[in-house]
Amino acid sequence: MTYYGTQQGVYIGWVYNPLIVADRALEYLAKGYLKRVKNCIKIILNHVERHKDYAVIVYKYPHPFYGLPKGWRSCMAQGAALLLLYKARRLTDIDEKIREVLRLLLEGFKVKVEDGGLAYNVDGGLWFEEYAHPLGRKKPFVLNGFMYSLIRLYEYYSLSKDEKALSLFKLGLKGLKKLIHKFDTGKWTYYDLLGTDASWPKHKLHVEFSKKLYEYTGDSDLGLYYRKFKNYMFGTEGVKHFAKYYSSRMVRKVALLFSRS
Repeated sequence: MTYYGTQQGVYIGWVYNPLIVADRALEYLAKGYLKRVKNCIKIILNHVERHKDYAVIVYKYPHPFYGLPKGWRSCMAQGAALLLLYKARRLTDIDEKIREVLRLLLEGFKVKVEDGGLAYNVDGGLWFEEYAHPLGRKKPFVLNGFMYSLIRLYEYYSLSKDEKALSLFKLGLKGLKKLIHKFDTGKWTYYDLLGTDASWPKHKLHVEFSKKLYEYTGDSDLGLYYRKFKNYMFGTEGVKHFAKYYSSRMVRKVALLFSRS
C-alpha cells in the first residue's frame, strides 16, 4: 500500500495504487517471488471494473489535483496490469478468468473517456489518458503516462502477438506524433497540456520513454524529440529544474529529521 496523507485538503491515507502494485509485481516476477506475484494479482483483479464489452482498472480514492472522484482510470495502470496478467497467467488457478480479463482490458483502451474508458480521439489517432473519468472537468493529456502505456502495449503485443494490441499501439503512436510538439517549450517539456511544467523526474521520463519508443519503432520524429528532450537536460532550464527538485528533497529530509528529534 502507498501512503498519500492529505492531498489538497482531501485525506487519502493508505491505499492501493494499481500501477504501483502491477509494476512491483513485474519486478517480483522477474526475481521469481511467485507468492508475492499472486498476491499482487489478487489486488489488481479487485480493481477491475467490468462492463459489457470492456474493462478498466479503477482507483478507489479521489485525485484532487485534477478534480477526479473515486473510480478514475489510468492508462498507466491499464498497461501495466495487461502486461502483468499476461506474463503471470499460468501461475494462477484462474487462467481462463485472466484470459477474459485481458481481452476486456485491451478493449478498454478503445473506449472514449466520456464513455468510461481511456481514449481521446486525435485526428485519426488515439490518446490514452493517465487521469481519466467520465465526470472529470479537465482533460489533462499527460505525456509520460501516455508514452508509458504505449510501451506496455507494445511489450504485450511482442509477447502475445495479439494484433488488436498492435493496432492500438499504432493508433496511439499516431496520436502521440500529432500532439507531442505541444509539450515542447523549446527548452523544456510540459507535464500535461494544461501547461504544467514537467518536474526534473517527469522530464527525465519523457527522455527515457521517447528513446524507448524510438527504439521500438525507428520513427525519425520520435528520434528527433528524444534528442531534443535529452539536450534540454543540460541547458539552463535543465539546471534550474534539477536544482529545484533536489533542493526541495533536501528541505523535506531536514524537516523530517527535525520532526523526529
